[in-house]
Amino acid sequence: MLEAVIFPSAQSNQFQQPQPSRSAYQTPSQNWDGSPQYDSPQMNAQANLFCGKCGTHLSAGSQFCGKCGSAVTGMPQTQFSTPVAEPTGLLGWYLAVLKKYAVFSGRARRKEYWMFFLGNLILGVAFALLEILVFGVDGFLFTHNPISILSLIFGIAVFIPNLAVAVRRLHDTGRSGLWLLWLYLVIPLGATIVFAIFGALLFDAHLAVLALALAGLIGLSLGLLVGTIILLVFTVLDGTQGDNKYGPDPKVSSIP
Repeated sequence: MLEAVIFPSAQSNQFQQPQPSRSAYQTPSQNWDGSPQYDSPQMNAQANLFCGKCGTHLSAGSQFCGKCGSAVTGMPQTQFSTPVAEPTGLLGWYLAVLKKYAVFSGRARRKEYWMFFLGNLILGVAFALLEILVFGVDGFLFTHNPISILSLIFGIAVFIPNLAVAVRRLHDTGRSGLWLLWLYLVIPLGATIVFAIFGALLFDAHLAVLALALAGLIGLSLGLLVGTIILLVFTVLDGTQGDNKYGPDPKVSSIP
């Protein structure tokens, strides 16, 4: 009597990943980007994957990214996280930065940085116009008028969030926040010293002190100008696509 002999399959059960039940796939809800949202956290981890290069959503079992063509195997992927509603309008973006008052970690997209810059610019101009209207041109920036004092308090109040959002904007481009030290401390200080030395060498001894101060001031101004231009270039650059070492892509993790 012949007995059926069952040969072990090349794809034995011990090498297969456990498959979820069909019921888990039947009626998933959708996330804001159209990706499936299941009740099971394990299913979400398997179904909600993103390309580590361009941030595109990957379907379960994908071997290549459908947008950039990068191989999925061995490529860092991002597990889907709950999206955050994107602020609307200038006021919404401005308040969003203030809510992260002293948050130096994470990333800030260009829109977040420049909306906050625009809000501060508008408020600064408004304070200046109000000061001129109330006290006249002669009283503009007079330290004893209350509007000037209010402007000073406003400038001090937004200094920390300005610094924080600049650091996060640098993070978005893959750069460390220590760049700010180079741009606004090392470069200006170095330019001040160099110009001061040349000023002292080029003028007579009795003018050396005046030349030293004037040349140092010029060097400081040029150093700050160079640092500001470099920072401007960095802040208008698009952020790195997908995750980087500073956090997830803010464009992917927010609802448009």
